[in-house]
Amino acid sequence: MIATLHKRNRQLALRLALALLAFVVLGVTLALLLRTNQSRQALRDQHARILANLPLMQTETATIQQQMADFRRTLPAGLGSRSPELTLYARLDEIKRTLQPLEMTVTTPESKDGVLSIGFNLKLPLARYNALVNGMGQLQTTLIPFVDFKELSLDAKTAEGAITVVGNVVLPTMAGGTP
Repeated sequence: MIATLHKRNRQLALRLALALLAFVVLGVTLALLLRTNQSRQALRDQHARILANLPLMQTETATIQQQMADFRRTLPAGLGSRSPELTLYARLDEIKRTLQPLEMTVTTPESKDGVLSIGFNLKLPLARYNALVNGMGQLQTTLIPFVDFKELSLDAKTAEGAITVVGNVVLPTMAGGTP
């Protein structure tokens, strides 16, 4: 009788273990299915959001491309085809042509912190003050290379008087060495 009870208890324990195993397998399967369903729903939501934002992204891309094209049109012709130093010297020639100084001294080009610059000193007669101010305004309207007038001094000690202008021509350099 004890042997029969032992046998029956083993069978019941085995059935219980199998039932628990089946319950655990079903629980894990259900949890995996729920997580998969949640992931699919999140992917669907993200896909819908991407599709909703696609026209906006296309519009923004077109706007950025238009702005880049507009910016490139504002750059001087031949900027990328000439060396940066030659571009600086061409700008100095434009300064000389516009302001028509009596004397012009130029420093050597310097490259510092990603900016190539060249300094200049101009001497003009006091009678050309109006033309100087107008010319300086005109020269500062061009974006690249930028003309930075640092100092303007008047010397009325001589009979005609003199104006001294100190400034820099600045050209930012970018990757690849061209502005």
